[in-house]
Amino acid sequence: MTDRRAFAAGVVTGAAATAGLAWLLWRRLREDDGHSRADWSMFYGYVPKTGGSTPPIDCSADDERWLRETRPEYKRIPKEVYGAMVQNAIITCVDVVLVRPDGCTLLVRRGMEPVKGFWWWPGGRMFKGETFFDTAVRKARDEAGIEAVPLKVLGVWNTFFPTSSWDTAGDGGRKGTQTVNAVVALAVPDSAQVDLDATSETHAWVPMKDILTEGEASYDRYVVEPLRLL
Repeated sequence: MTDRRAFAAGVVTGAAATAGLAWLLWRRLREDDGHSRADWSMFYGYVPKTGGSTPPIDCSADDERWLRETRPEYKRIPKEVYGAMVQNAIITCVDVVLVRPDGCTLLVRRGMEPVKGFWWWPGGRMFKGETFFDTAVRKARDEAGIEAVPLKVLGVWNTFFPTSSWDTAGDGGRKGTQTVNAVVALAVPDSAQVDLDATSETHAWVPMKDILTEGEASYDRYVVEPLRLL
């Protein structure tokens, strides 16, 4: 084990990344050293030891197989349990930027809190065992009825909302929502047909250049910023 593999480098985006750290992350992703992936996932293997610390090792195919297993119970969290999670914990989500060859992207008008009635990206909660790409492909299929090919992770945003779908007058009113969201770009054909699920009211294919030109005068910052990173 070399010193290079003795630690897990975090992913840093934006101006806070120094040139040296950015180069190191690029090199690790390019080398695909056994646990680092292009979608920012890192898989580690495990060798049990008696006493002392257990250093991370490269992930074997068997290790990765069971680490990526998504069991039915991960998907069907009881309503009352998930409601408590939203009220008391941070939810990890993936939102998707669907990109057509004609330069348009898909926006949906949200049908539930938070940001009900606003134009937003499709997306939602990750399941244990999924990579960012896995969740992005699933959410494109489940929420928009589209089969898409993942391209890249555009960034990660930490969002705080004053409302949630679990707010009720009987338990003290608004609980709010905090989600950490990876935003993933995916490629779709011009012929892609949208079939929305119940989380959205309607949809629109919008030229990305229009979103970038009009900016926050017409669209939320969360819609504009990821497109600047394409």
